[in-house]
Amino acid sequence: MGERSSVFRLRTQSAGDGGSIISETEPATPQGLQAQLMRHLEAKDRTLMAVVELMSRQSADVIGRLTTQSEHYEKRHWDNIELAEKMQLERDTAALNKHKQQAFDRRMDETLKMLKPIVPLVISKVKGLSPQQKAGAQSSHVQRDS
Repeated sequence: MGERSSVFRLRTQSAGDGGSIISETEPATPQGLQAQLMRHLEAKDRTLMAVVELMSRQSADVIGRLTTQSEHYEKRHWDNIELAEKMQLERDTAALNKHKQQAFDRRMDETLKMLKPIVPLVISKVKGLSPQQKAGAQSSHVQRDS
């Protein structure tokens, strides 16, 4: 059949011929073959452009989806960082409050240790005890502390 056969030519519907639905587009001359080749190239370019356009749309869709997904995960990442910072602040605040309470308790214990020997003397002065009773109150108080 060869390259000049009708298989290698573009075919078109000819509505005005009334003949066959498929007919040759150009005669098998050098100019006809050149014109046919140009149409083939044009058809190939149209097909290629359609494929490129389709691939571009698909790529844009993929990029859009990945961008949206990336923004979502970035937002979640920053939310997690804020939550971690908040939890760290709460933990530090609780530790500070615990430390303050322990310091207050130590100061109170030291104050009570200092006041314990003075309490019997103050009570004796208020009640008006004799010096022997005062000495007995202090010694009994010292024995209870031991």
